[in-house]
Amino acid sequence: MSSVVCFDNSEEVEVVPTQWYNNGACRWPPHKAEGVNRAIRQLEEPQDNWPLFDNARVFFYSDNYLECRQKLPLAQNQTDLASEVEDPTTYRRPKRKINPPKKQAFPILPKAPAIAGPSNFRRFILA
Repeated sequence: MSSVVCFDNSEEVEVVPTQWYNNGACRWPPHKAEGVNRAIRQLEEPQDNWPLFDNARVFFYSDNYLECRQKLPLAQNQTDLASEVEDPTTYRRPKRKINPPKKQAFPILPKAPAIAGPSNFRRFILA
């Protein structure tokens, strides 16, 4: 028999053999990914030296492993919705980093050349 279990601490959902789950806690094999998948498919008996994960919930259970696998996406969606609805006060908008504007380095220009005054222009108009 297999169960779809949600691990509340990590917000992960997985299909596990039902015997791994007991009263809100779930044993998990200390194998790498392929070893864990093999242990799940073969309904391996849990060992006492396996880590125990608290705060686990069962969403669905069945005698058929494939049926549980089909229910997995539904459980994942429900977990996402439940975590958003459970406590809306814990949601905080991420803070935006405000970067100070970078100082622009303006090129140093040479001094402007001196321009002759308007005295010649004035004589032309009066004449």
